[in-house]
Amino acid sequence: MKKTITAISLILTLIVGAVVLSACDGKEYNVRIEGHEWVFDNVLENVGGEAVITECSESNSEIYPEAEVVEIKVSVEGDKLTVEHVTAGVTSVYTLKEEEYIEGRSSIYILTDEEGNEAGYATIGVTSYHDGSEQYTLIIRTGERYEYFSEKITDKE
Repeated sequence: MKKTITAISLILTLIVGAVVLSACDGKEYNVRIEGHEWVFDNVLENVGGEAVITECSESNSEIYPEAEVVEIKVSVEGDKLTVEHVTAGVTSVYTLKEEEYIEGRSSIYILTDEEGNEAGYATIGVTSYHDGSEQYTLIIRTGERYEYFSEKITDKE
């Protein structure tokens, strides 16, 4: 339970941090869900009350040796977000119901399923690292499953 709370707190801290940093950072970023070539990184899930990386990309397999290596693709067309779990042969299509754009560094979208029920959230932001590098990060949350995608930043000044 403590690890789950810690993981959730870390995610919330990253989101709040992005909002706070956006007030201090004059750079403009493409923090809309469209216009990116998202690359799958990993899946974080609640397993027995603990936050665990259960699936990862081939490129992250050494970092997460206990995780299953899978291929997941995400694409956006109009107001539709498609998540294709290539390895499992499952495709989920969500409607981007609402968006809250947080000036400069992040956006949050509400996802609905085919019946119009709220299915989760998609959050796009900028992740900054200690070495000064940055990347766009997409987190898709459905239930207690968090799917992480990234893209190198190439469009900032």
